[in-house]
Amino acid sequence: MIIKKVNLPTNPIHALEQLRIWTQLEGAEESFAKIFTVSELLWLVRAFGVLTAYKRKQKLVSIIIFNLKNKILFIEKALEKNAIFMK
Repeated sequence: MIIKKVNLPTNPIHALEQLRIWTQLEGAEESFAKIFTVSELLWLVRAFGVLTAYKRKQKLVSIIIFNLKNKILFIEKALEKNAIFMK
């Protein structure tokens, strides 16, 4: 299965579940780094309530994958958004 950003639901709750499914696929980290921009990765990191000064995609992806695999929920502020990646 190919990971495509267009297949990611806009609703943060549904997007979280889709991202969790994608983490189970081979090459998920590489795919995340390719399809998401740094600002989108930073949004996801912050959605888990993680504050970081990192700006490198690989480090941000590692943080996101860790949180997804450990079934960490998005913080309430992220869940209240109408769409994923909204500021």
